[in-house]
Amino acid sequence: PMTPLYVTLDTCRKGRRFDIKIPLCLALLFLSFLVVSIACHSPASVLTGLDQIHDHQQLFSDKNIGLVTNHTAVNQHGMHIVDVFAAMPGVRVVAIYSPEHGVRGAVAAGEAIENGIDPAGIPVYSLYGEAKKPTAAMLSSVEMLVFDMQDIGARFYTYIWTLYYAMCAAAEHNIPF
Repeated sequence: PMTPLYVTLDTCRKGRRFDIKIPLCLALLFLSFLVVSIACHSPASVLTGLDQIHDHQQLFSDKNIGLVTNHTAVNQHGMHIVDVFAAMPGVRVVAIYSPEHGVRGAVAAGEAIENGIDPAGIPVYSLYGEAKKPTAAMLSSVEMLVFDMQDIGARFYTYIWTLYYAMCAAAEHNIPF
């Protein structure tokens, strides 16, 4: 049989020396919990693309932008991409393309999305109803398409197909994506 490995800690208390033997597996478990607890209390250091959009504002300046997006496209301050782009000088959001659940996430799963107007006053085109891919008419005033949605990456979810069809439409109409 194997002899368990131990970690020996030498401690002194009130002038007396103690040796404490702790099984190695318990010592490693304790260290793991310590590292995780320190990591969980550290400030977040990951920024999304939307959090860094102002560093790349020149890509969008003086262009008519179409946003393919939903309620997951928020920055670290909870500001939605439509509002972030609307606040950038020289950037014009001229169309929003809505996947399943709607741009602001207020539509139930499986419900068709209707065309409409976003609270920011921008036309919203449904990509979860009759059309799954942006049509030429929907893209007529768009000079660049921007896609921002979080997805789990499962092929049976609709967001990955929204991405696919939007990319196809952009390629067909020679629109940067």
